[in-house]
Amino acid sequence: MVDRWFSATAAVMNAYWNKKVARAPPTELKAILSSLPPFIPKYDIPRGITSLGTRTVHSTLMLVVMTQNASFIISIILGLGFGEMLFGRYATRGS
Repeated sequence: MVDRWFSATAAVMNAYWNKKVARAPPTELKAILSSLPPFIPKYDIPRGITSLGTRTVHSTLMLVVMTQNASFIISIILGLGFGEMLFGRYATRGS
């Protein structure tokens, strides 16, 4: 969550700096702020939950690799390949 917050903050700051809002008239500031995407709970909450799940899986896989158990690591790699084979086309189509 914190890294996504940093990313969002950086994006807003970059837009602010690139547009030189400090010297911009108030109407331009309103235009910049209105161009930011709105928070839509119907889409943003599931996106956040999906991101939480993805990051949990990544962290768990990192901890598994740190166990240095070769058979466990190989089974996870095979499972990742199988999962990509089953669901990878959906991720490609969605983006």
